[in-house]
Amino acid sequence: MSIHINIDEFDESLSFSGGLGFENNLLVELFLINEKQSEFYFKKRNIITKKQLLKQIDSFTNIKNQVLNDYKNELSKTTKKFKEIVELYTDITTYSIKENYISNHSNEEFSNRFLSHRSLLRKTIVDHRVIDLFTFVDAYFRNVIPEENRGREEMHQLLIDNCNKKIFDKDFRSVVLMRYCYGYISNYRISKEDTVVKEYFSVIKSDKSKKYCKKLINKNRKLFKNKKFPSVELIDKNGKTMLSDSLMKDKRTIVSFWDLYRKKSFNSNLEKLLNLSKNYPKIQIVLLNRNYDEYEVWRKTIPKQTNIVFYQLKNKKDVMLLMPYSLAQTFLLKNDTIKGSMLNLYNVTFEKEFKQFATRK
Repeated sequence: MSIHINIDEFDESLSFSGGLGFENNLLVELFLINEKQSEFYFKKRNIITKKQLLKQIDSFTNIKNQVLNDYKNELSKTTKKFKEIVELYTDITTYSIKENYISNHSNEEFSNRFLSHRSLLRKTIVDHRVIDLFTFVDAYFRNVIPEENRGREEMHQLLIDNCNKKIFDKDFRSVVLMRYCYGYISNYRISKEDTVVKEYFSVIKSDKSKKYCKKLINKNRKLFKNKKFPSVELIDKNGKTMLSDSLMKDKRTIVSFWDLYRKKSFNSNLEKLLNLSKNYPKIQIVLLNRNYDEYEVWRKTIPKQTNIVFYQLKNKKDVMLLMPYSLAQTFLLKNDTIKGSMLNLYNVTFEKEFKQFATRK
């Protein structure tokens, strides 16, 4: 098989040839249309009416049907499973958009015809990895679970109950439960098997999924408050390698992260960190790049700042250990001890904890 790419217009140029050429080309074309459909909807979601939404859905459905018609001969000769994957892939973005619209218009009534897409949950799912599948399911559960003030344990118990009652495909159900379990562990930085995790593990049938969640618990345990910050290898802008311990000695430090390919997040975080540096000049600010295998690109991209220290994490293992769940999350360190673990730069909790951290003797 060969792959053809125009690097200047990547999205529209990717194509395949060989034994699986048509399958990949078809899925790429559908992916691009789904992407445009989502982009169109989210630009209009606050002003679009139900009638306009259905018109938009029909328009994109027609475009997808035209693509399917172009591949009619090839599709007639392919497997039943692939045809089912194509059908799901063609519809799933529309399903996600419908559920998002419902959540934004909770006071409106929706006909059974409008809600007919929900029948997917009563079917066997041909491929659990289809893009937007979990997005649709998650949006659906957020819509059907009544909005009330609930504690996190009660909310996750309701998610578990709804998964068990409403998802027919047991393998897909296990995947969804794993996603919710992983989200619970990451959002609340769970460092041991509490009652919610145990409840999830009692209904998740896949040992692999449980292992995946347990690894996250173990990671959280190592990064908890008052633990020693892991010693990781870093590279500076001159190519010198060092251990992180040497940076933290006898200092109070903010450790933040960036990604070469998430420039908006980095620029926003950098602006916030520069303001902190200006107001608290005695606090050391260290920015770690997660792109461990792109040193030259990173080195050329470093902003010309003198009051923030830039390093690159040297290996994948350290990236997987340290990286928080979003680039907005930071660590506060005194010497090499964690005083604030994975705090969101834009959250009031960070403001409160950082002020105490910066001013405490």
